[in-house]
Amino acid sequence: MTIFVLGYPSDMGGANVELFATVRLWRAHGLDVALIPTWTASPIWQERLDAIGCQTVTDVNHHPLLIMPQSVGTKIVLPKNSIVVAFGNFHLLQLAGQLREQNCRIVYVPCMSTPCDQDCKFHEAGLQCDEYVFQSSFQFTQYAHLLNEVPDARCHPIHGAFDPTEFPFAPRPHEPGEPFWAGRMSRPDLKKYSRHLWNAYRPVPNIRARIMAWSGPLGKHCGEPPDWAVMLTKRTEPAQKFYRHLHAIIHPTGESPENWPRFVLEAMSAGVPIITDNRGGVLEMIHDGQTGFLCDSPEQMAEVATELANDEFYRMQIAHAARKRVEQLTNPDVIWAGWEKVFKEVV
Repeated sequence: MTIFVLGYPSDMGGANVELFATVRLWRAHGLDVALIPTWTASPIWQERLDAIGCQTVTDVNHHPLLIMPQSVGTKIVLPKNSIVVAFGNFHLLQLAGQLREQNCRIVYVPCMSTPCDQDCKFHEAGLQCDEYVFQSSFQFTQYAHLLNEVPDARCHPIHGAFDPTEFPFAPRPHEPGEPFWAGRMSRPDLKKYSRHLWNAYRPVPNIRARIMAWSGPLGKHCGEPPDWAVMLTKRTEPAQKFYRHLHAIIHPTGESPENWPRFVLEAMSAGVPIITDNRGGVLEMIHDGQTGFLCDSPEQMAEVATELANDEFYRMQIAHAARKRVEQLTNPDVIWAGWEKVFKEVV
């Protein structure tokens, strides 16, 4: 069985990073995987995909299974009854009609917290995918109004694939009186950032901040950074290195709640306690006060951070419990069982 994936991994965006972890899991269970880039295929990611035995469809003249012009959206031809999967890739919605004509089976993983315009237009036109995968119950409830005609059996709850060993557990010690380093990392998207970002940091004694990724428009949105904050643009340093600098994550979100955020899995793996909003998919990831903290305001986040800065034993308790929690959430056997069910039902 060959699984065709519309899209390609990259360093930015949870869906693109999750895609690699997922296809690696599929390959470990014997599935053939061919990826069809709908943007530039990074040589680094292609090398990683080649190493696990995935195909990258870049030269249409030398690929026996596919005929596809370089500009996506003109014509796509796959073997009859192929399975096509996309992680938050809107090209799938645009190409759905062509795929249906070839009796292809479509599996869609929305990845967004809430439906976007493309999702709404697709379903309002009466179109459907064969199977849907949702990483959190919160996300499913946000999409439910679009799926009134879709049987529940075709909507599958599967947590995003993730390998904790890629983020070694190495919590940074904090000694009394030394600066307390807190930070956050996400795309430099205004919807990702709270206008009250600095309210979650300023009240913490002896605070230092590292923020990645930052851009000029965010300064107007959140307020210009204080002099004790280190502001990093996107991809300034690998995520693993970024977390090693921190004693805690303080992550007030913007207008868009998180679905199944990668930073939570990464920070929990690396030993960095998370302080974030009490809403969205993180409620299914974090046990408040045990494996992280769910707060109702930036000011409450600052109070929790101050407590962690003053109580190293408690902070380390949280870090160790969070590492165990992320290993439960990302159990590869459980995640594969979910995907195996999807592929059996879609054939």
